[in-house]
Amino acid sequence: MATYKYVINPHTGRLQKVLSNDYIQSLDPKEHTHTESEITDLDHDAQKIKGKEIDDSAIDTDKYLKYDGEKIVYDTPSEGGAVSGVRVRVYLSSFQSIPNDTGTKVLFNVKEWDINDEFVNSTFTAKEEGYYEIQSELLFFNPGANKLLSLAVKKNDEFIKSRYEASNGLYEIDSIETYTVAYLNIGDTIEIWAQHQVGTSVNLLGVPSPQSSNMIINKI
Repeated sequence: MATYKYVINPHTGRLQKVLSNDYIQSLDPKEHTHTESEITDLDHDAQKIKGKEIDDSAIDTDKYLKYDGEKIVYDTPSEGGAVSGVRVRVYLSSFQSIPNDTGTKVLFNVKEWDINDEFVNSTFTAKEEGYYEIQSELLFFNPGANKLLSLAVKKNDEFIKSRYEASNGLYEIDSIETYTVAYLNIGDTIEIWAQHQVGTSVNLLGVPSPQSSNMIINKI
């Protein structure tokens, strides 16, 4: 049967119950193994994370930390925006003709909002890495009945989400929608492409209205 005894723990100053045989663990302090890059640099009054200095000269509760390539700094989100949240809502201001059975980039030309100036030439280019949700709705004008319509989300050079529907022909406008989530690195791009098999060119509806063909991107 094991026996125990009480000793004073040199770290806490309190009694501690330990085995009284050879299994007693040494209570001597261990050698310090931290490196300067893992602890606070008191001499220079600069914190470090994984060896990168934090420039706290602009510290503020409304700012967030980011890595600028050399050090970690406090930065201010773009006006009206945040690190996560809304990024872009764009739409067509006029009709765009889509040729028959030809994949065509949708040329969104009006920005309702573009929080971080990431939408140029009908292409969204991420300025921050992370997960983004992408929503789009295309309105085909008078495609007729039972015609194949499609909407696709293109990331860089690859289509990552496609939606296909048959037109109903009951109204002049047939809409098709899609939603997806994608992880984007800095510099990755997102575009919306349209295609159909109506037999002739068909217009995408575009007017200065929330009901026009549109795309919304949010960072989550």
